[in-house]
Amino acid sequence: MGRNQDDGLVQLWGKRSLYRLPFIAISDLFRSRHLLILLGKRDLNARYRRAYLGYAWAVLEPLLLAVVYTFIFTILVGSTDPLYPVKIILGIIGWSMFARSLTTSTKSLSNSINLFQFARVPKTVFATSGAFTNAVLALISLTCLIPFYFIHDLPVTWNLLFLPFWLILLSFTGWGIGLLLAPISCKIPDVLNLINFLIRAGFFLSPVMWTYDMFSTRFGNGWHAIVAHMNPTVVPITGMRDVVLGESSAIPLYVIGRNGCGKSTLLKLMAGVFPPNTGTIATRGSVSLLAGVGVGFHKELTGRENAYLYGALMGRKTQEIDVLIDEIQSFAELEHHFDRPIRTYSSGMKSRLGISVATAFKPDLLLIDEVLGVGDVSFRKKSEQRVKDLIEQSGSVVIVSHSMGLLQAICSRMILIDAGRIIEIGLPTKVLKEYSKQMKV
Repeated sequence: MGRNQDDGLVQLWGKRSLYRLPFIAISDLFRSRHLLILLGKRDLNARYRRAYLGYAWAVLEPLLLAVVYTFIFTILVGSTDPLYPVKIILGIIGWSMFARSLTTSTKSLSNSINLFQFARVPKTVFATSGAFTNAVLALISLTCLIPFYFIHDLPVTWNLLFLPFWLILLSFTGWGIGLLLAPISCKIPDVLNLINFLIRAGFFLSPVMWTYDMFSTRFGNGWHAIVAHMNPTVVPITGMRDVVLGESSAIPLYVIGRNGCGKSTLLKLMAGVFPPNTGTIATRGSVSLLAGVGVGFHKELTGRENAYLYGALMGRKTQEIDVLIDEIQSFAELEHHFDRPIRTYSSGMKSRLGISVATAFKPDLLLIDEVLGVGDVSFRKKSEQRVKDLIEQSGSVVIVSHSMGLLQAICSRMILIDAGRIIEIGLPTKVLKEYSKQMKV
């Protein structure tokens, strides 16, 4: 019997469903995985073959750039955030990952056009090998963060596992946009020039040297925020910083509203004093509530003893309080009164002691209810500066007060509530207008 002439034949080209194209592309890449690995190794070897330091440049480059940008921001802008270099390094690594993936994938067809004339190779292979190379370099670059974990005692948690996820997201975003532009760039070479310009401009428009908190403080949550979120690097880079620093970046928040609207209740809910009737509340890290004059103090105990008691109520160990007790006494300006019963204290002295203890331990979330305005002018300024320092060190602060002067001095965002509901949220100027309208009713 004769064999069927079609046996063993494979159709080279055929109709492909538009809906199946992503699955076909993945299948092609899997079949070409050996070529993909070889191309990735070639790109890595070619990049650092003649460099004396080799792959060490993947670590040195973000470190050196962080030094330069930190110097600029510290001298010219006046930033005092000790973690700013870490934020810069993460911004550089994240942006480099996106920009390199976008560039290599956009140029993948035009750079390999001669090869496609002699070999049947999936056209996504070259773009993907570039993304693979950039991913390896980004992972190597992350090792430059290790010294900062010892210097700043950064938390090592399971959340760090999300760091590769954000990097992969940046890589795939650049890779995907580049694949869409690659065929166009073969027909219109100006596309490559446009991409080069956008990458240079995008470096400054992306959260590399600045953070989302800086942007939010300056522009609030209006149309500026909508435009900012159109940048595909904003959320991943901010996510990388939140993962490494162990918490969401700080935004000082000011809560206002007429009497009885629920401001103090809101703070007690956030502190876990009592549960909400509906919904859920989630916090991260240590929380300190400073509400009322002398709350948590025993009138027969001395200021020193009450400092230990109040610290224990905040969840602090005796050893931690021992280290800070002198600083608490000095900041509260109690001097010899510190070892006297607080029944002999004035209301201002009690409040100074409470503020001193609550802020000395630098909680992750500090809740302040109507007590920052106590004391003379010098102590109020000192308290405001303490809260500012706490914010700079990535602590979050929520303040309830009727002091508009305090608002201007500390807070960059405001919430207006009424009957337990948020009426307005955003920049102080915007919220204050709505508050003024409410008070006139």
